[in-house]
Amino acid sequence: MSSEPHIDEKAERLLFVGSYAAHKAASAPSQEIATRLEALGHHVVLASSRPSALGKLLDTMTVIAALRPLPDVAHVDLFSGRAFFLAEIAIRLLARQKIPTIVTLHGGGLVELADHSPRRVERVLAGATRVTAPSRFLQEAMSRFRHDIELVPNPIELSRYRLIPERSTSRLLWLRAYHKTYNPRLAVDVLNLLRDKRQGAPCLDEARLTMVGPDKGDGSRRATERRVRSLGLDDVVEIRGGVDKLDVPDVLVEGDVFLNTSNVDNTPVTVIEAMASGVPVVSTDVGGTSSLLSNGELGILVPPDDPESMARAVRSTLTDRTEALDRAKRARNAVESFDWQHVLPKWRELIRATADKRPASATQRGRL
Repeated sequence: MSSEPHIDEKAERLLFVGSYAAHKAASAPSQEIATRLEALGHHVVLASSRPSALGKLLDTMTVIAALRPLPDVAHVDLFSGRAFFLAEIAIRLLARQKIPTIVTLHGGGLVELADHSPRRVERVLAGATRVTAPSRFLQEAMSRFRHDIELVPNPIELSRYRLIPERSTSRLLWLRAYHKTYNPRLAVDVLNLLRDKRQGAPCLDEARLTMVGPDKGDGSRRATERRVRSLGLDDVVEIRGGVDKLDVPDVLVEGDVFLNTSNVDNTPVTVIEAMASGVPVVSTDVGGTSSLLSNGELGILVPPDDPESMARAVRSTLTDRTEALDRAKRARNAVESFDWQHVLPKWRELIRATADKRPASATQRGRL
């Protein structure tokens, strides 16, 4: 941002509930929001950075029960899976304490959960004072439970992302977590098709693939490595672990095409970051990616788990570079609204409006 807002000494006390990293550089979007709000004078408590699901739950329950004075506003991340149970308990406890609560929806899996357990999701969202979504996809998909869901995008520091230089290489980049949801094997199969002389299409035998991401422990990374070996691609596929969030811009400039291979998705921050770096995006058409990429105007969309379709899209991107770079420039312009200078003021306004919903007795409590 060009300048920091004036620090507000009367800023609200905040509690953020979610899954947080001990190292802030590897943090979730809400943790970075909390960090920036704290820099503006808010007193912020996070729950929790415990590594295990049970540890997070116990820590969160303890913080909510013991924190005094009570926060003016709480914020809760709502994901599917085990994280949903943690949020469910937290929202219930916060309601008992009469703490105004903002709930932010995350992940395409949340829509599937809502389809299978609508009453459970409805109860959770009914306990929130305000509900936000980082994508129009989630906003619309969950509107059957709350008609007042507010769109607040996941923010990025746009100035940190360098535009990739013009070049004639064919480097594919995959940057997600090794988990079946993100289908990393698809990226390997796409590379294999691009290099296969028997496909009847121009062979891109100079194509290389770099895969970067943390191992989520479901066997996807091992399966990806086995696939690389079985196809004889060891020399042209580099598999790395996760990287610091601060290092993501440096990783992105290595790619000529960004592959998003997810089977389920919302509006992935990594795709937003690729757009910010001017890297042409080829993505599966799932969840909120269609909206993010403006139905193909800002990136090429293909059916999920379809290596032939994705390979054709990548080949088109690498061979028609003028069109690909024009599309990437439009994508860069489109994500300017995701910059912190636009998003952080929205959070401050939202928090202030939510704090106004607290019981009158809360205004009598002392400061932390």
